[in-house]
Amino acid sequence: MDVLEELKERYFQNLRVLNYSPGTIESHGWRMKPFLNYLRNQGVQDPKGITFAVVRSYQKFLYDQLNKHGKQNSVSYRNNQLIVAKQFLKFLAEEKVIDEDPSKDVSYAIEPKRLPRTILSGPEVKKLLAAPDKTTVIGFRDRVILEVFYSSALRKAELQDLRVTDIDLSAGVMRINHGKGGKDRVIPIGKVAIKYLRYYLDEVRPRLVKDPTVDYLFLSALGRRIARNTLGDRIKRHVQKAGIEKHITPHSLRATCATHCLRGKSRKEQMHPRHLMELLGHASMESLTPYLSVSIEDLKEAHHRCHPREKEPLPGKKTVAKQAVAEKPDLAPVPEVERTLEDPGDECYNVVA
Repeated sequence: MDVLEELKERYFQNLRVLNYSPGTIESHGWRMKPFLNYLRNQGVQDPKGITFAVVRSYQKFLYDQLNKHGKQNSVSYRNNQLIVAKQFLKFLAEEKVIDEDPSKDVSYAIEPKRLPRTILSGPEVKKLLAAPDKTTVIGFRDRVILEVFYSSALRKAELQDLRVTDIDLSAGVMRINHGKGGKDRVIPIGKVAIKYLRYYLDEVRPRLVKDPTVDYLFLSALGRRIARNTLGDRIKRHVQKAGIEKHITPHSLRATCATHCLRGKSRKEQMHPRHLMELLGHASMESLTPYLSVSIEDLKEAHHRCHPREKEPLPGKKTVAKQAVAEKPDLAPVPEVERTLEDPGDECYNVVA
């Protein structure tokens, strides 16, 4: 084991002492690996050889790197890789392994603020829920998984880690243990999801059990905790079967639930953002921004309800024409517009006389 590898183990031990969740430590592990490999490829074996220039060059390496699809990795992916490298170097400085943190002045790339692209419509949700074959054990299990995802907006890892004892059907709630950030929460289960869960627990799950000591709620065909990639693959299969031409993941169902909870037809049917924050397990209201801004229909309705001009009676076509002539009898035709490019980065519009 070389010096860098030993220091990595010290860093992970420190994360355990600080009570980081196993999932977080695992993600740090696979994000740390490319950074250490990059250092070795650059001939850096001693941590004191890690300079500001080395960290910046690693950031550029992440920028130039292509993923398995031959495309550039997303800004969030690159920033997440850099976060772990910076935290590792900060730890080394705190432990006096190096004199100072060479990454402290390295800035993260600016992440574009994008709206969710894979929100399912109401009809699409119904088609997806109807896709699994409920006459089979695996098909019924998949239907329950879809119902729970859409009903309670769970993260993928949270659904994987659900235990039978976390479900209280009589109270209509489930307990999420060690969610993101190591936080526990209790959230409601929808009445339809409760119906499917009850039948799954009574009739279907017992057929999947191979070892009675395994108490995970959702089991694989081998009787083990359902795997992360299995969840994505099964959902993808049902999306295709439903004829939905969108890239849908477990997170898409979480985002769909959040969006639909905010899109009620009336105020009474719209979930308060504070309640939605509790349902999703977010630490701040800022995290709800993508869901609050996703619906142009909501914006149009608010604009129509609040703008003073919208309260005036709508004039007829003839009235508009008469007003235009009365105000400017010599109303000139709209000038033709020619689009030109004066500079590669600037778009200019010149009016042709």
